[in-house]
Order: sequence, then C-alpha cells, then structure tokens
Amino acid sequence: MTEASVADAPPRPRRKRWFLVILVTAMLVLSTAAWWNWPRGDARFLGRWRLSDDADGMWHLKANGVAAYEDPLSGTTMRTSWHVEGDRFQLGRSMLIPQSPFRQWFVEFWNTHTPWFWAEYGAVYKILKLEGDDLHCEDGTYEGGEQFADRIAAGPLYIFKRQRE
Repeated sequence: MTEASVADAPPRPRRKRWFLVILVTAMLVLSTAAWWNWPRGDARFLGRWRLSDDADGMWHLKANGVAAYEDPLSGTTMRTSWHVEGDRFQLGRSMLIPQSPFRQWFVEFWNTHTPWFWAEYGAVYKILKLEGDDLHCEDGTYEGGEQFADRIAAGPLYIFKRQRE
C-alpha cells in the first residue's frame, strides 16, 4: 500500500457506532425505569364500583391508575387518577399538593378542546375495611395519616359496592 491509497480510504465510523451504542443503552435504561415506576392499581380495587349514596354513577378503576366516573343520566364520563397507599384511597390529586402553572394550563386546555373531561382534584378516603364486594371508607378529609381539625367528629362513612358484570 502506498501513501496515496491509505489517504483515499474512507475513515471508519467509530464515533457513530459509539453514539448509537450510548443512545440505545440510554433508551433501554430510561424505558426500564419508566416501566418500573409506572402506576399500577391495587388489584383488590380493580373493576366497577358504585358509591352507596350515588345511585346512578359508577367508578371504573383501571390497572393503569386511571379512574373513570360514568354518569348514565348525563351520558358523560369524567376521568382522573387513583391510587391506594396504606389505608388511603385517593381519587384525583390532593388539593394540598401545589400544582404547576403548566399542568394547570394543560388540564384547562385539555378539558376545553377535547371531548374527554379530566378532573384534576378529587377526594381522599380512609379505608376502614374491604370485605368481599364492599369497601368501607371514612370521610374524605383524611390526608397522609393526619385527621384535620375541621373534620366532623364522627365523619360520614362511605361504602363502595363492587358491580359484577
């Protein structure tokens, strides 16, 4: 080989290979972390539930952490998030957690420009017991293990009844 033939040979794309290896590895790590931390609903609560004092509407709690409230009278469906943590059952976000201006703008934009309504804030219940198809809860002013002073002493009780299909 002469000097001219070495200079004419195309350079090896080593940088491109390393960039692709790093990019694929980063995507794999990020997707694994996202999957690991994805909200999953407690399997004991999945399904359709009717609140005892609401004869018409029904809550559909899904495994992906989305709750859909279906009102057959108006034909509307409202969606929000849900999760269970310890003895706390929460529908929607807590009103005690501050909301970012972007999130507030996005939810308002979503609700005015799409046919699907997303409820940002909801209720928090203290789970008293789960017996078969009955979920007994206490007043929704329960937050993070603390009972607030403005709570009524005996607090109303709520019973969610599972609806079998």
